[in-house]
Amino acid sequence: MNFSHCIAGSTLATGLNRQAFSTALMILGITHQSCKRSYHHYQSQMFNFIIEKAQNSAQIALTNALDYLENNRKEKIIPIGFDCSWSHVRNANRASGEFLCLENIPGILV
Repeated sequence: MNFSHCIAGSTLATGLNRQAFSTALMILGITHQSCKRSYHHYQSQMFNFIIEKAQNSAQIALTNALDYLENNRKEKIIPIGFDCSWSHVRNANRASGEFLCLENIPGILV
């Protein structure tokens, strides 16, 4: 298994940036690391997979929420909020947004 590929995936999973994760590895004594270009190459190979899994997960959560609300509420309204954040000022065109269900629905992790 490619160590650099694992590092890129781990960084995505933790939500840290490359520099922060690199610093954490150096503190652990891992000083031989891939360069910035390689890191971003490995990270870009994972984007389609991650996007597909996120879309599937969102679809399942939405379906479960709609089923619950249809069977357990008189009002057919989903109380939601929206949150958006940017990864970095220099990458202002890269944002992640999410809809938040503002009701506790059994079986759906919040």
